[in-house]
Amino acid sequence: MNEIELAKEWYRYNAHVRRLYLNAILRLPRAEQVRDRGTSFPSLRDVFVHTLEAYWFWFHRVVRNSPQGLPEFQPGTMSPTSLRNAVRDLDRMVLRYLDSLRENDLKKVIHATFTSKGRTVQKEIVVRDMIWHMVEEEIQHRGELNAIFWQMDRDPPVYGWDDWKEKAK
Repeated sequence: MNEIELAKEWYRYNAHVRRLYLNAILRLPRAEQVRDRGTSFPSLRDVFVHTLEAYWFWFHRVVRNSPQGLPEFQPGTMSPTSLRNAVRDLDRMVLRYLDSLRENDLKKVIHATFTSKGRTVQKEIVVRDMIWHMVEEEIQHRGELNAIFWQMDRDPPVYGWDDWKEKAK
């Protein structure tokens, strides 16, 4: 298996698990979904949506060097349907991009210009680094979601790589 195939496998795994977490969050009373818990992003929804925003940023804005802004992600006000649609659209966008890559593309440098906090930022990132950064980003915030669920005395939908691989056979 080459590195791109491995990355696609990780992205498929993360997409599957992301839907499990979204469903677990949406099963909670709305007040629990949006309650400020003092985490990296205040609520369960905020942490979850931050991950979506990060994917949109890297795989739409940076990859395409698109001047267009991000979709309006409003964690506390998005309906369950709009959250599910955002996840579906994100999965399609990311996997379409990964499907377009060839092994040599992993070494390419992406040059992006965007506005952050009112100033223009120029960024260069190697495609390989961006891909693996987002695997790490999602896993990091999933751990944070786990901690929030545990603090609520609820079981998070932990779904390990080994379980996913076994089921994918």
